[in-house]
Amino acid sequence: MDRMITEWLIRKRAINEEEYELYEYAVKTLRYMVSPYILVIIWCCVLQLSIWKGLLLIIPFSLFRRYTGGYHAKKEWQCIIISSSLILSFIITAERISCGVTLFIIVLVGLNVICIVSPIVSPNKPLSDMEITRFKKKTILIALGVGTIFSVLFISGFSKYAKWIGMGALMTLTLMAPCVGAKVENNKCKH
Repeated sequence: MDRMITEWLIRKRAINEEEYELYEYAVKTLRYMVSPYILVIIWCCVLQLSIWKGLLLIIPFSLFRRYTGGYHAKKEWQCIIISSSLILSFIITAERISCGVTLFIIVLVGLNVICIVSPIVSPNKPLSDMEITRFKKKTILIALGVGTIFSVLFISGFSKYAKWIGMGALMTLTLMAPCVGAKVENNKCKH
């Protein structure tokens, strides 16, 4: 698909053929960034839920996922199936649970765990030492922001929105779990 779009851009003379690889990579990156949002919109429509709830779930996940690392499927079709199933299961769970003190504590503990163990480097997505340091700092900043918004909404009586944000953070932790439970040496996940 990335190749087809890039070739179409070349045929339409929107890009130079010499820049083919760069634009193919850009199309792939854009697709990976947008696909979780598309999956959320599709599942929310299928389940007849507010798309806003799904966005509250996927935004923290998207922010974290870039920097926390964790499990990355080796094949794109595996990634699509895992991502779609994960998003669906968290949408259903978020819709059905209540946001009480237990979930509040679980989310705050989960945010701390994310900060402690991230970034996890997958063999399918290696990072340099400099990137590991930078990603750790960004993960902590995102956790502080997500934790603050989650806590303020919860304390202010808007727990019905807070739970979606909290579940987005926990969804991130779910993709980190296979690596935390696996043999991890120097922040590198060994599948």
